[in-house]
Amino acid sequence: MTTPPLTFETDRRAIEEALRSFLDRHPPEVLGPIRLAVSGGNDSIALLLATSTLAAGGQLGVPVTVVHVDHRQHDRSAAAADRVASLAAQHGLSFQLVRLDLPRSSSEERLRAARLEAFARLGPGQVWTAHHADDQLETLWFRARRGTGRRGLAGIPERRALAPDRWLGRPLLAVRRTQLTTLLDAARVEPIEDPTNSDLRFARNHIRHVELPRWRASQCDPTQRERRVLELARRIAARLAAREVQARAWLTGSIHRPSPTRLDVRADPASLPAPAWVEVGRLLFQTAQDAGPTRAWLERFAALRDAAPGTRLDAAAGFTVLRAPTGLELRADPGPEHDPILGPSRLPADDTVLAWGDGFEIRRRDPAPRDPPLWIRAARRSDRLPTARGPGHRPGPLLRDRLRAARVPLLDRASWPVLTDADDRPLWTPAPANRDRWSTDPGSGLPAIELRRPSGGVDLPPPAYWSPCGRPNPSDRTQDERPPEAAPSARSANQSAWII
Repeated sequence: MTTPPLTFETDRRAIEEALRSFLDRHPPEVLGPIRLAVSGGNDSIALLLATSTLAAGGQLGVPVTVVHVDHRQHDRSAAAADRVASLAAQHGLSFQLVRLDLPRSSSEERLRAARLEAFARLGPGQVWTAHHADDQLETLWFRARRGTGRRGLAGIPERRALAPDRWLGRPLLAVRRTQLTTLLDAARVEPIEDPTNSDLRFARNHIRHVELPRWRASQCDPTQRERRVLELARRIAARLAAREVQARAWLTGSIHRPSPTRLDVRADPASLPAPAWVEVGRLLFQTAQDAGPTRAWLERFAALRDAAPGTRLDAAAGFTVLRAPTGLELRADPGPEHDPILGPSRLPADDTVLAWGDGFEIRRRDPAPRDPPLWIRAARRSDRLPTARGPGHRPGPLLRDRLRAARVPLLDRASWPVLTDADDRPLWTPAPANRDRWSTDPGSGLPAIELRRPSGGVDLPPPAYWSPCGRPNPSDRTQDERPPEAAPSARSANQSAWII
């Protein structure tokens, strides 16, 4: 089918204008080199074509690289990588292949988390993805159907941090899917079709292929209504961003750390508008716990703005906010680097029981003369556990992410035991799902170790399928790919945990 020239020119200009507008708001000379995440599908190839046009015209000023992530989930993944590499070469762009080593049939959430971690390892700069306005509509529909607050209705942010000096950008959020398809049709480029995109068991696909078409068929002017929804999301996002900027400016210069377990804010809370004050609470909570607060906690924090000095706000996760005469005091439990009871302690060479930390008891079950010396200490923020034993073993995910995902409270995360070798390399840690008894796996290559917590321990909640604000950027929460019938009710028992 031949695309009419007028339609093609209009859509091409709209796409290039969206890219230029994004570059004006997020200058590449500030954010660094651009990497295009190209899967080979319709949308990402359109992003490649449009960006290569700007790069050829000298409008970017920074290197542009096409990055393809091979998830190795099907037999055609290598062919898809070759196709993307060929497209990059045709348009004068360098190419980088990232291969993930994950089991076949991994969940969408696990693949996405691994993909984002791979993007963060690419180095300083920004990674662009091809999320567009229709993705935004589907996200808003998904969140509204599930039940959400203002942050959820802000939709997909156009930029988010992956790590210090590393960013994820979405420059096409103002572009419709049909416009991207027009660009591909005119260029006569065939995208790589992913068969899972038509699987209606996934909630996103059900929304795209069933729910939204059904809604559009019932409207006299669905396009106009969609524009209004997108504009509303843009305004909400802009308002939330302005509040956070105001909160950060208020905290800058007034927040101090007089000790490793305490933060002081020396500024008058009444000088800040109430909406921005809530953002202060969000930022302080994330600083203390490395996670997002619940709505209930934020509502209690909001009351501190006009509360009398001495009013306390206790967090179940192990820190307290105190309304001081001159501002706020945030007091957290001691971290592992500052509490000598948390080790490191050397394990006895025999089967003697070593008492350690918060009620833990650890011993070797079958000591052998040739067993290496082992140490026990508290977890650190940078700890990664190996996924395979032996020389050159590959590090696994961050231990703090594993503990946070299992809803381990901050109090326990700061004293969670880690078994290390003499060079302080983590070898093993107890699984958070268990409560009072752990042991090393006989096939792990480690000596037989038993760890117990007979009393005084904290009962850990089971991992929640829906993480209530458990990420630094809750509005950009992973979109679950469960079947639509499995989505929880907006009036579920966890409704109070959703962010506002």
